[in-house]
Amino acid sequence: MNKRTTAITVFVILCVVCVAHALYYYPHLPEQVASRNHKWDGEYDSHM
Repeated sequence: MNKRTTAITVFVILCVVCVAHALYYYPHLPEQVASRNHKWDGEYDSHM
């Protein structure tokens, strides 16, 4: 492989890892964090 195909391969692998990470963790977010109307009140959830 030349330098260009190596760079493209590494980039694609990193993209796949980022997408997989997002798809794995997004459903695990609390509803308050995932909603658009959440306002940070400075308190942490004790059940986490």
